[in-house]
Amino acid sequence: MLQLLRYGIDINRNHHKGVYTCNIGTVNRAHSRNHYAEIICTLRKDRGENTPHFVSSPASSSGLGSKYDPITLSYQGDHVTLRPWDPYCCVIAAGIRNRLIHFPIRPGVGVLALGCSLQTLSHIADIVGSDGRLIGVINKADGEMPSADELHTFRLLHPRVSVVFEEIHSPSLERYERLLSLPLSSKLAFLMALHPRLGAESPVRKLLEAEQPTQIARHIFSFLEFGD
Repeated sequence: MLQLLRYGIDINRNHHKGVYTCNIGTVNRAHSRNHYAEIICTLRKDRGENTPHFVSSPASSSGLGSKYDPITLSYQGDHVTLRPWDPYCCVIAAGIRNRLIHFPIRPGVGVLALGCSLQTLSHIADIVGSDGRLIGVINKADGEMPSADELHTFRLLHPRVSVVFEEIHSPSLERYERLLSLPLSSKLAFLMALHPRLGAESPVRKLLEAEQPTQIARHIFSFLEFGD
């Protein structure tokens, strides 16, 4: 990596919003093709210099993007990280690298992604940002399921992303409603817990001691139930 940086690095916005192109090296020098790479990246705003980054297992990353580490930039206390997106492991990254024209995933939108890996979901989450919403459905029939540690790391980095497991080739509305929404019985139980008598010993009543209980309750329901 340091060898490549000797020849310079050029970071540009891709014509798709939320995607960046890093050109490492140059094509104007003799034998410079050995020191040149065009890498598709997504950008993540970090909470600090020690923020971890989600990386898939080595067995699932063997292409161009997997050879390069994330590039973290810091300026006046703000930290952002350009994360390489491997086109050999993700058809979306491959399409962008091959000049895909129409790409509906952009900052602030809602995305339902079927059959994507955690690595791909992580990059999509970078693109939609904190103003967007992402639901990822991982195929249970897929032989390469993420480990518990990978799921834990992913959820720490992307708390607003919902990840569920389902057989995507035999879907039903009832199963998806059960997976992605809060059942009516749970909503009624929540309201009953706020009742002075019925929920006298319920831990939910701790919300009433907060300064803005209504706002907190809305935040909880927006996290548990996707609304467009």
